[in-house]
Amino acid sequence: MFLYRGETREIATRLGIDVTGFQGPIIPVVYNLNLRDPAGYFLATTFEMRNKDVMYVSNAVSVDATKFMTFFRTINGTVSDPIQTAISAYALKGLIQGTGGGTTIITGTTAVTPTPAAAP
Repeated sequence: MFLYRGETREIATRLGIDVTGFQGPIIPVVYNLNLRDPAGYFLATTFEMRNKDVMYVSNAVSVDATKFMTFFRTINGTVSDPIQTAISAYALKGLIQGTGGGTTIITGTTAVTPTPAAAP
């Protein structure tokens, strides 16, 4: 977690920041806090937020990859699911009417071509 805060020149100097490159009474300071460390969590509970503080919390790389894959699956499903449903409905209609000859039913990873019933 990162916290961006404008500190007074006096506070920034006490924190050990070289303030000679900054003009004005407010010095930009970025605090870095690791919440994976239990000590960081306890420190965060005593650290008070101020008006105009900006907080940034970054995600782990795996979280970003999961978000992308979920987004990709949503787009892919939006396109392919209606097509698959239409194909299955067409094949089912042919089977119900008994004209299933030449119709291929796709189920998962296998394709089944029904054989017409023999005439009595």
